[in-house]
Amino acid sequence: MNSLQKRSKVFNVVAPILLGHFFRLLAGLFLIKSIAESLGVQGVGQLANLMMLTTLMLSFAAGGVSNAIAKYVAEYCDSSTLLASFFSTLFNYFIYFLLVATVFFLILSFLFKEIFFYSLSTTEIIISLLSSYFFTSIYAIGIGLLNGLKRYWLACISVVSGALTAILMTNELISNGGYRGAQFSVLFFSAVPVFPLVVVLIITKAWSILSTRGESKFEISRLVSFALMQCASVIAMPLADFIVRSYLLSISGIDLVGNWNGALRISAAYTSLFIAFFSAYFIPKFSSLEISLIKAHTWKMLQYISLLYIPMASLVYIFSELLIDLILSKDFELVAHNIGYVLLADYFKLMAYGICFVLISKAKSKVIICLEVLQMAIYIAVALSFSSYFGSEAVFLSLPIISFIYFFTTLAIFKMVIRSI
Repeated sequence: MNSLQKRSKVFNVVAPILLGHFFRLLAGLFLIKSIAESLGVQGVGQLANLMMLTTLMLSFAAGGVSNAIAKYVAEYCDSSTLLASFFSTLFNYFIYFLLVATVFFLILSFLFKEIFFYSLSTTEIIISLLSSYFFTSIYAIGIGLLNGLKRYWLACISVVSGALTAILMTNELISNGGYRGAQFSVLFFSAVPVFPLVVVLIITKAWSILSTRGESKFEISRLVSFALMQCASVIAMPLADFIVRSYLLSISGIDLVGNWNGALRISAAYTSLFIAFFSAYFIPKFSSLEISLIKAHTWKMLQYISLLYIPMASLVYIFSELLIDLILSKDFELVAHNIGYVLLADYFKLMAYGICFVLISKAKSKVIICLEVLQMAIYIAVALSFSSYFGSEAVFLSLPIISFIYFFTTLAIFKMVIRSI
């Protein structure tokens, strides 16, 4: 690849993906900052379960097949017949999943209201959950479509305008609604970006390929396999985090839980930049690669992750107190004292996630599910052990140990899978 091609790739691929997600990152940090300033450490702790629930909703948007949309649109973009078949199956699958989600939200509203919601009525909860999930799903389908078509600048414009819309909503709701407004902000944070996305799709006519009149039949089982991978991914770790958070609450109190949740939110903020790039670029890229080239490109990907992450993590560590005060508040002292453990853990976690996205691109659903369950088991066992034997604050020290074990386990399994193909 010559220098002109490299510059073109940076401008047309890397720049829009990172720019778009940078604005999404800023919007997420604005949400956390607004909650921290208005409600304090306890407010962040009280909203932790609701934040976890909305993360699950985002991950299961469109039935949990957002990665499949990018993959198959990239593969079938030259065949209108195959694309129509895929979208026909996707439409039916989404309708079925929407019915399942409705039942799930009804159960949450009636049986687990006190865990996730504090000041909302049952009717408000049901309407908010259903509308938020529906609009978030449309957003996931639209962004997956643009990424699959490799129209990264259009996706960037949609994400940036959506992030700005979310910031305006968050500011209005929390400023005027307090704790109640903060709950609505968390619930609709991932839903409101759909409106500028729809405008972009209409103006550019990118929606025109959304035909459901296909002659051949795309097997719904292929979508189900992606949903199962997503299910393992988004249920395993939030469930593990819920168990650890409940344990910390029982042995230490809400302040530690607030600091713990604040640290995880900061971690999720910058690691999401990498994960967004994995999803938008590496899944379409690796899905079209021959098996013989997978290993070499994976090692190159891991080198790029190291080259990008290590300087970024060093800067975050050096300016950690300033960043924590900017993103959260000065009350989050435990986060400032333990940020080094979080950064070290995220290095190994991102390396493992990079490998996992390669496996996702090849639809290795069983392997991904096993890895996610394994990660959950390691996380719970090590975090609870450290906090039990070395004190509750030692839970931060457990993070790099967990990620180290997970990365090398993932690497060993990846090598075995590649040899067997």
